[in-house]
Order: sequence, then structure tokens, then C-alpha cells
Amino acid sequence: MSGGPIVVELLDRAGSVVARHRCIELPVRLGRAYDNEVIVDDPFVAPNHLRIERRANGELVAQDLGTRNGIYAVTARRWSPWQGAVKRSNEIVLTPDALVRAGHSTFRVRPIDQAVAPERLDTTAHAWEGWRPAMVAFAMLALLAMFNAWSADTTTQESFVYETSVALVVGVMLVWAGAWALLNRLFAGRARFGRHFLIGAVFIVAAFVTSLAAQLLAYAFSLGWATRFDSHVSLVLLSIAVYFHVATIKPLSMAFARRFAVAFALLAMGLFGLYRYATQQQFGDSLYMTSIQWPAIRMVTPVSTDAFVKEIADLKSRADLRRNDFAGGEEN
Repeated sequence: MSGGPIVVELLDRAGSVVARHRCIELPVRLGRAYDNEVIVDDPFVAPNHLRIERRANGELVAQDLGTRNGIYAVTARRWSPWQGAVKRSNEIVLTPDALVRAGHSTFRVRPIDQAVAPERLDTTAHAWEGWRPAMVAFAMLALLAMFNAWSADTTTQESFVYETSVALVVGVMLVWAGAWALLNRLFAGRARFGRHFLIGAVFIVAAFVTSLAAQLLAYAFSLGWATRFDSHVSLVLLSIAVYFHVATIKPLSMAFARRFAVAFALLAMGLFGLYRYATQQQFGDSLYMTSIQWPAIRMVTPVSTDAFVKEIADLKSRADLRRNDFAGGEEN
């Protein structure tokens, strides 16, 4: 590392920079005390933990100042179970990519002429923050709840039914968005509740529309398989929503958001499939259509009563034959 001023970068557990300290003169001390050039708020770091200085040959080194917890050379950018076994050292040679752990803090040292990547293209819709997405989400959920109540209501036609439906759907989504907003506040410094509320509302509407489309298709053309994996489709849509939630919290960690969403989808569908198989001896939803839609959309020709009775008789004959074969096998 060439001579001149240096920059000490403090990193979080994921390897992202959380603070930078420009140091003009060497040596530089790092610790919790206020007389250090780099102050670290870490109870496992000593008041004066280490000193960074330059050797005669131009190398930068970090030297332990006789602390309890010492300093360690970190072998990878991300934490792993093997990093705790890194050998403690009293002196570590610093390169631009060398990571050093002091207490629970990790840092690296870079020269001021270190090359940086160009800025990323900002595709964030900054106008969709705050109350605007929240109001759009509320309108979507209210319309969805009222349509669902209207399509299921065949007798009462009372406003209480619609008000209860709206309150239930909006209330559940407020809790869902509030949980993500809390995580956003903890990990990114701001809640972004409106954005999370809109993401949840879009998921609910998408899940409802896909489920309704599958039910209409199955009812209109007698395609029972169209609703066989309705719950799995909803879980895939939920995983997509989780991806956008995580990406909203950490917009610079899109790869992590994708991995998290894929893992969530595989785990959710696997657990649901195992549950269905344990309770119903099948991985999908019910083998029959559970909802009856408007008769006007029925496209297939109705089966006559005589044909239906004949099919039942044939089915009974096959069942009796299998029962007799089973009983005969037990006697033998």
C-alpha cells in the first residue's frame, strides 16, 4: 500500500461499510476511548485496542496494544463457522482487501486513491413513499374485500358484512406491513410502511385473482386439475412478495433477497406438501372443486341423469369387484 493518507472502513457482519474514517497522519489508534483517531462503539474493544503504522518499506501493519481480546486476520468477507478459529496475531500486515477483527468489530484500511465502482442507476420510485402507496393499497384491499363479500353474499345484503370483510382484510395486512416496517426500521433506519403495505396488498390481490381464475376455469370446463395446486401458486406469489419486502429493506443486497425468497418458497411449499400428504395422502389441494360459480359461465354440456346413473352403476361394479378380490386374497 503506497504512502499518504488512509481510510479506515468499519464493516458489518455482511461485509458492508457502516463507517469511514479518513486519517491524514500515521500512526492511527483504534479503540473505544475518545483520544483515538478511530473510535469504535464496541464493548469488546479495549479503550486503546490497536495501532496502525507504516513500516520503512511502506507496508501498513496493525499492532495489538496488549488487549484481552486481541486482533485477528479474517480470511473471508462474510462470517462463517470457521472464522472463529482464525489464529490470533499481535501484528497483521494490511492490504486494501485484508480484514481485521477487533472484538466484535471488523475493519479494513485502504488508501485514498483506492478505485471505486461507478454509481448505480437509481430506479427507485421515490414518489411512491409515505401515504401515497398506503392509500392505493387501502383502496385495493377495500375493493377486494367488498367484491369477495358481494360474491359470497346470497341472502343478507347487509352493510355489516361488507364492513367486517374490509376491516378484517385491511387489519391483517396492517399487521403484516407493520412487521416488515419494523424490520426496515431496525436494519435500514426508516420504516417505509407505505411501500410494505402496497407490496402486501398487491400480493393479496394477485393471490385472489389467480385463485378465482383457476376456480372459474375449472368450473367452466370441468378441469379439476386447475385448482389442484392453487395453494402452491399462492405460496409462490407470497415468496415473490417476500423478495420485494427484503429488497425494500436492503436495496443493495438484491442477490440476498433472491436467495432468501427462493429458500422461503422451497421451505413453505415443502412443509405444506408434507402436511397435505400426512393429512390427505396427497401433496396438492382437494381432488374436487370446492366452490360453485355462476351457472352462466358453464361451458361444457351437462351430463344427463341416465348417463350419470350409469356411471355410478359402473363405478359400483368396479368397487364390488375389487372388494371381492381383496376379500378372496385374505382368505387364501
